Order: sequence, then structure tokens, then C-alpha cells
Amino acid sequence: MKRALLLSAAAAAVLISGCSSQKTYLSLGFDKQDMVYNFVSQRDITLTLEGSKSGKKQNASEKLNMQIAYKPVEVDELGSTVLEAECRDISVQRSSFTGKKRSSDPLEVLEGEKWKIKINSAGEIEDYSGLQEALAKAGKQAIKESGKRRIKDPDMILDFAASQWTLWNAVASANKKSFGISPGQEWESVLMVPFAVGIPAERIVTYSLPPEIQPEDESRMIIKSSYELSTYKEAEDGKLKFTPSIEPRPKPYEGSFQTKGMFGFLRNYKPLSLEGEGKTVYDQLEGVLISETQEYDMVMEAGFMIPLGDSVPKLDVHQKITVELAE
Repeated sequence: MKRALLLSAAAAAVLISGCSSQKTYLSLGFDKQDMVYNFVSQRDITLTLEGSKSGKKQNASEKLNMQIAYKPVEVDELGSTVLEAECRDISVQRSSFTGKKRSSDPLEVLEGEKWKIKINSAGEIEDYSGLQEALAKAGKQAIKESGKRRIKDPDMILDFAASQWTLWNAVASANKKSFGISPGQEWESVLMVPFAVGIPAERIVTYSLPPEIQPEDESRMIIKSSYELSTYKEAEDGKLKFTPSIEPRPKPYEGSFQTKGMFGFLRNYKPLSLEGEGKTVYDQLEGVLISETQEYDMVMEAGFMIPLGDSVPKLDVHQKITVELAE
């Protein structure tokens, strides 16, 4: 079944003739059936104590698998669509620095849950309130009262947020750049950096449309991406300050709390570098995201809640995020 476009155009790609090239306007389309996506977010972390005699390395990993269906339930006269999202399946596998394995996560409370988002034809989410409510439910599940203290279990809630907040970012950011993109063109945007705890970092992403890697099937488009770090900037008073540029920010937690485990014992995370690349496959005739891969390496320093001599915790993080259309 052909997917009805959010625009009144007959195809998701509007070709605009230029002097020597063609421009393609990217649009999204949905039909009355569910579009189902499989999401995987995997993070491998190596912790090293810089300056210690042993230089011992400890490893930890987290992996989120989930399947979410999106169904259009309302289309307004301006071409914006209300999507009902349903989390059909969700699971987390985790191995801590001590080697202990855990197969449950507070995020799993969202399995079977539904929420709504409003998105326009250019790929921009116009209403995040349903997503914020889903995040708040998972965040509440993560925090337990222990006397006068509030303890937060390890979770992958920020990975969930990163996957949903900018699912159609390659399309949306291209449309912000100009009316249509052409082979060889580049454009920039910003993506989240999900981690076990909130850190002062975002990714500057540069998208491009290399003509040499485009498939023979002209209905498909391949968008490449590369990532670099956006983090602290020096303020006028000489202090380092991080100002997030992604709005609205995900808000899964309320109040103050202590994170359980090593990530609660560490403090003052300072990202030092981030680099990587990715690929988006997009059906420009039907206006559908087919798949996306994001992969990068990040290096951070941190401090201990209680100082341990001259040892400086260093974290090497390898992150891979994939999205794939299942149905």
C-alpha cells in the first residue's frame, strides 16, 4: 500500500530544477497501518584509573532492544500528523564493572504503553508532551525511596529519549537548511549523547549526500553523517559552562537522587573527544525512513565522590545506535 504523504504533493521527493543539478525536498509519509521500527542502543565502556600504579581497566556494557509501532490517528489541514506510538517490546542487558549481569531495567515499564506525538511533513516534532509523559513514568520507576534518601537504579532512559527525540532528524534538519538538497550538499544539526547518567555533551552532526554512494534504485537515498563533540565553553568569568541546544530537553527525573553503582560514585564528567559516523537510508518516493546507523567513540574524564589520591578516572565509550523498519 502506498503511504499517503503529509504534503499535498504526489511524491515525497519534489525535484527542483537548478542550473546544473536537481534538488530534492524531503518529506515524510504515513498510511493508516502501523509503521514498526526496531531500535538497538549498545554502549561499551572501559574505565581506567589514570595515574594509578596498576592502571587496571574495568569494562561495563549496556544494550537496549525495543520495538515501537507508529500509527497515524489524525491529520490536520496544515499537513501535520498525530502519531500514536506503542512500545511493543523492550528489554535491556547490562554487565557492570564488577562483572555482575542484570537483565531488567526501569525503562521496561513502558512495554505495552502508548503515547502520542505530533509531527509535521518536514519531519519536525511539534508536540513532545506525550514523550515527556512516557519518560516521566520510566523515571519514576527508576527512583526508590530509602529513608530520607532517593536512590536511582541504573537505566537506559536517556537512550530511549535520544532514539525518539530525533528519529527523523536527517530529514528535518535538511529541510531547515534549504528548500531541497542536491548531491554533494552538506548540512549540520545537533544530536544527543545518551549515557548512563546525564553528561554535558551533545553531538554536532554533519549530514551529506555523496553522489558516489547513491543506490541504483532512485527511490532510495543514502545520507552519510559524521559526528564531533559539543561540550563546555568558557564563559566571560573564565568558568566552563555547558548550554544545551536541543529543546525541549528530555526530563525523565524529578528532584534530587543518588545513582546506584559506579556512575553514582563518579562526579564531574568532562567529555574530551567524540568522533564517529553513520548512515541513513531513506525512501524518497514514499517518504519513509528505512534504516539508520550511528556509531562513535567518546573519551571522558571524571572525578570521584571521595578523592582517591592522584587517580583520575578515564572512560572510553563506544556507542552504536541502529534503527530499522520492520514492517
